[in-house]
Amino acid sequence: KDPVPVWSKDDKMQYLFSGKRITRGLYQSKAGKCIHADINGALNTLEKSKVVELEENLKVKTPILLEVQKRKAVA
Repeated sequence: KDPVPVWSKDDKMQYLFSGKRITRGLYQSKAGKCIHADINGALNTLEKSKVVELEENLKVKTPILLEVQKRKAVA
């Protein structure tokens, strides 16, 4: 688990992360698990802000695709 850096304008530090960006929007962890980059960023923001305390082995669930029927216009 990499530490989440706090960026600043004067920070000249070069950070090295264990995971990598596979394609636009897809991040692969050191363990080989793929996660959507937006979800990864949101989790990093939560961790950095300390608004909530995250568990060490947090699991992200796959969303369910719902088919919503379109309503007919009523005149």
